[in-house]
Amino acid sequence: MAERPTLGLRERKKARTRAAIQTHALRLFRAQGYQSTTVDRSSRCGRLPVR
Repeated sequence: MAERPTLGLRERKKARTRAAIQTHALRLFRAQGYQSTTVDRSSRCGRLPVR
């Protein structure tokens, strides 16, 4: 059986960030509806910098 390659720090951080955004966005969709949920709000809940 082949071993899975180990992800580097950058890839692990990206995966955690994507998971955080998804989790918070889904929570917001349920709470306030899809149309009322903005990317800005989702990223702030995911503790991401807003550009």
